[in-house]
Amino acid sequence: MTNNNAGILTDPHRKPDKDAILKEWGAMEKMWDGALKAKAEAYSYYTQDYDIWGDFNKGRKERTKRASIHTPMDVAIIKNAVNAHLAYHPTFHRHPNGEGETHATAATNVEKALTSLMVDAFNKPGSSQPGIPTKVNGTELMLTSHTTAFIGWDWDALKRPEKKEGEEKADFQRREWEWESRHLTWNPIKIEVPAPGEVLFNSTDTRPTVAIRRKKMRAYELAAWTMDKQGKGLGTAWDMKDRDPYDEITVMERWTSRWVAVMHENDLLAVEDNTYWMQPFIQQWAGDVVSIAGKEFSIEQWVRQAMMFRVMDTLRVMNQNIAAKHSVLINGAYAKTIYAGDAREYAEQQEGDIIGNVNPDDVSIEKLPTLPGQMFAESEELRRNLE
Repeated sequence: MTNNNAGILTDPHRKPDKDAILKEWGAMEKMWDGALKAKAEAYSYYTQDYDIWGDFNKGRKERTKRASIHTPMDVAIIKNAVNAHLAYHPTFHRHPNGEGETHATAATNVEKALTSLMVDAFNKPGSSQPGIPTKVNGTELMLTSHTTAFIGWDWDALKRPEKKEGEEKADFQRREWEWESRHLTWNPIKIEVPAPGEVLFNSTDTRPTVAIRRKKMRAYELAAWTMDKQGKGLGTAWDMKDRDPYDEITVMERWTSRWVAVMHENDLLAVEDNTYWMQPFIQQWAGDVVSIAGKEFSIEQWVRQAMMFRVMDTLRVMNQNIAAKHSVLINGAYAKTIYAGDAREYAEQQEGDIIGNVNPDDVSIEKLPTLPGQMFAESEELRRNLE
């Protein structure tokens, strides 16, 4: 297997500069380009955004396009697999340190405490991401064979909020209320699942030494954050002049176990010690991905071995089958009338309650094709294949 990571990363323990970060990001984007495009294809099925007829409808006027109907199977096949094989929350088992009921009770209490912490972290109010992280991870593994996670400490929950320049009063009051309701029962664990492509790593390392994340911040949040870093001698303040305080600004974070650096466009805004003392982003590939013999290795190959890619063709054909039958049914129910006389006069009569002076032999209904029995047999066969 070719090592796609060779030569793209600088020493993770060395204080980074902007040139090194940009070089790393450019190399990672190139490495992940095909894989991210494949991921987008898989998600188009899960979100039912794809056209079941492919290129046929491209460039056609709306009235000449074939109807695109998606059955619930596109989504259900993934959700059912995740729900059937993945627990919502991890469980913990602690071996007692000794014999007897006292040690057994102590071990059980540790198990309960850890489980409670994780459940709370999964359902934490104010999290940047809705949903249960492990279910999101499971869904991504089924869709693309790959998933990521952030596991760190929620330091911000301990700090009383301060109003930032440009922040609306209502938003500050909401943050203050959240802090008042949460800080006395603070949970230090913070778990998030980044969106696909939001964080890039070495392609195959489960515990990557370097992670680079693109994220969005409000202009007023970025200005306040960099002002704080400048005051501590860790960076340069970013000026939000000529911007709406609520504009979304894309920044780049580079994480190692030693350093955290933040850039905006080509400017290095801050570099500081990583207070976690670990690189908090991890990735996981599905356990059944294999490298293809005789072909140069690429992570796109691994993405395309996911469950969703195995059923794409069947899902597309099933949806085409249902759309075709539906079109024939609709065309038959609302077939056009054929009239041998004055069509305009007949159409005007159709708008009233009575039709007169019309020879029944002059009226017929548009002839439509009869559905072959094979269409129904094919539907059943496709359903069995998916099951």
